[in-house]
Amino acid sequence: GKNTYGQCGQSKTKTELFQPSKIRAFGSDGIIKMIALGENHSVFLMGDNTVQTCGSNEFGQLGLIQDAADPTGQAGPGGALAADTPTQIEKSQLDNVVFVAAGRYHTICIRK
Repeated sequence: GKNTYGQCGQSKTKTELFQPSKIRAFGSDGIIKMIALGENHSVFLMGDNTVQTCGSNEFGQLGLIQDAADPTGQAGPGGALAADTPTQIEKSQLDNVVFVAAGRYHTICIRK
């Protein structure tokens, strides 16, 4: 599929993927309980009830902590408007998640 913003969990150097591929960021023991997909972002509920996101963060849909260089809060790590590999949402912000959902430009996480 399309990987323009890294929404497939692969580096943005591959803008289109034509076959299934392993997301290396999870390692061999990365247990994924649930996946939700938005238009240009992906959300992963991990086995330890944490959340990882990747793809476009244009509207803050990745839930990444605000970068000091971007007071609007729309940029991801380093001020980028995307995370091209799965990035964990800080546990202090969000833990004990039991359900994730995503829409075109938003993400919803339900906590225990």
